[in-house]
Amino acid sequence: MKLNMRMCLSSAVFLGALVLVAYAGAQQQTTAAQANLTTYDMSREMTLAGKVISYTAESSAPPVGAHVSLQTVNGPVDVHLGSAKLLEQNHMTLAAGDSVHVTGEVIYFGQISTFAARIIENGSQSVTVRNTKGQLLQMPGVHAPRGVR
Repeated sequence: MKLNMRMCLSSAVFLGALVLVAYAGAQQQTTAAQANLTTYDMSREMTLAGKVISYTAESSAPPVGAHVSLQTVNGPVDVHLGSAKLLEQNHMTLAAGDSVHVTGEVIYFGQISTFAARIIENGSQSVTVRNTKGQLLQMPGVHAPRGVR
C-alpha cells in the first residue's frame, strides 16, 4: 500500500513539473513574440485610411509627441506621429474630419500599443516621419521628444 502511495505521489509531482515546464516555455515564447513587436519591421507595415477625430501636438501619453486619433472602418486608432515640429516645418496640418492615409505598424511600449506612423498623407501632401527602421526623423536643430528615439 505504501509503495502504491509513493508511486502516485511521485507521478503527481512529475506531472506537475512537466506542466510547469510547458507553461514556462509558452510564457517565454509569448514574451519573445511581444518583444519583436517593440521594434519596427517594414514587413509588418500596413496602411490605415480614416478620418481625423483629433490631433494633439504634444501628448503626455506614451510615446510622447504628436498623436492623431483616426476613425477607421475597424474603429478608432491612436497614431503616433513623432515630432509636431517636423509636421509643422513640412506645412502638414491635421484637423477633425480630414481624410488621411497612414503607413506604419503597431508597436508596443510596455503594455501600451500604438500605431507608429512612418508616412502620413493628407490629400496630396505627404510627410515621412520615420525611416524604414522606425527611427523618428528630425529637422535640423529639432530634437525628438523625450523618451522617443
